[in-house]
Amino acid sequence: MFARGALRVSAPDAGALGLVNGGRARLTTKRDSVVVQIEVSKTMQPGHISLPNGLGVDYPDTQSVEEDRAGQTLGRW
Repeated sequence: MFARGALRVSAPDAGALGLVNGGRARLTTKRDSVVVQIEVSKTMQPGHISLPNGLGVDYPDTQSVEEDRAGQTLGRW
């Protein structure tokens, strides 16, 4: 399992795009572009990706005074 916020892709898609587990890739939408960590997942179907929603929003860390920045948010798709 990778850090929260990893972009999940299927093994066939990862192979076709030259992506590897733990590697990084640029994800671009109409609104923004970010570099994300890749998680090659057996649960993803070819042609689909998954990036957990709401990541990139700062949430207070209840265990310390630091904030937790879980990942990226690209806004509207």
